[in-house]
Amino acid sequence: MTSTAKILNTSNERTALLRAAEVLEALKKRGVDAVVTGSLAAGKYGPGSDVDFLVTSCPRHLKYKIESQVEDLMDEIHFDVAYREELPHRILSRMENTVLTLAELSERVHA
Repeated sequence: MTSTAKILNTSNERTALLRAAEVLEALKKRGVDAVVTGSLAAGKYGPGSDVDFLVTSCPRHLKYKIESQVEDLMDEIHFDVAYREELPHRILSRMENTVLTLAELSERVHA
């Protein structure tokens, strides 16, 4: 990877971290608990990556209605939203191996 490519990837990762933190903060204000998982949480975010959100708690009336807010905040960054209670145990345990909470995201953004 060239130094220019590394700089661009670092910039893209920082943007993804910032946007993901904004999403978690906005969801929290609506009573939705979520974390970031996947490549961004593992520090392996790169070209072609998306941001994976795992919703751990959500008021019933908001379920499936939060994706439009996430889409607005993520802008052009690809993302997935998964609901904890809908995932098979084997997938959930893999996703929960590496997560970032809002506090951890904020820490990474300001590092």
